[in-house]
Parts: sequence; structure tokens; C-alpha cells
Amino acid sequence: MRSLPGRWSRSSIAPRRNHRQPTGLLEEIVFSCRNNLTQSSYNMGDGELAGWFAPTIELTLCDGHKVRLAELLRSARPILVDTTGGTLVSSAAPWSQRVDYIQTVQTTTMPSMLIRPDGYVAWSGIDQSVLYDHLKRWFGPPSGR
Repeated sequence: MRSLPGRWSRSSIAPRRNHRQPTGLLEEIVFSCRNNLTQSSYNMGDGELAGWFAPTIELTLCDGHKVRLAELLRSARPILVDTTGGTLVSSAAPWSQRVDYIQTVQTTTMPSMLIRPDGYVAWSGIDQSVLYDHLKRWFGPPSGR
């Protein structure tokens, strides 16, 4: 396997990075994703996190338990992480056999995310109609239709 030239190593790129400290969880997630050289990004659609590998974060579920997002991805199933306090459950209901629904405590610092089984974010945001379109795009037509 051929190694990358020295000019592309982490040590040579690190001094060129923007070292501004992020403010807020969402900005921290986007900042860390964009500055991680192991990430790849491609246009998948709407949302700041769409096309990026799911961030390494700890979620607080509605019952107060904390769980790392990576633990939820072990099932190798798509996941909808709802940070809106349950407003997206009606949009996700027709895909309940194919997509796991995770409701967290309501927060405005992190968008809801639809995460594919490979760990990439297919959609992020709060718009139910856009979520519906992405569920249909990635996971087929709703059940029973």
C-alpha cells in the first residue's frame, strides 16, 4: 500500500487548520467533522450534517439514561434520532419496521438526524416533510402502501 506524500500528513495540515473554538454542541459537531481528515463527505441532501459520518456524541434519552450514539449504531439498522421532543414520530411511523426511532430530551443545540446503517447521516434538521422525503428515498416506500 502506497503512503501519502508528507505534505498531506496530519502534522503538516494541523498548523493550517482554523483553531477557532466552537460554541454550542452543533457547531462543535460540525467543526470536529470538518477538521477530521478521516471523514469523507458527499452531497446527500438537506442538513448541515448530511453526508458526514455520524458524530461521536452522548445522547440523553427521554427517560434520563445516557447512551453513546455509536452504541445505538451496533444494530446495523437505520436510526432516526429525534431531538424535537417527539414531533417526528408521526413522520417515522410508516417506517417503524425498517428504521429505529430514538427520542432524546428536547434540545435546540443539535438537530434531529436520520442515520443510515453504515453510520452516515442521511438527513439532519427538524422539517417533517423533508424527513418524509428522505425516509422514502433511502428506505423505500412507507409500509402498507
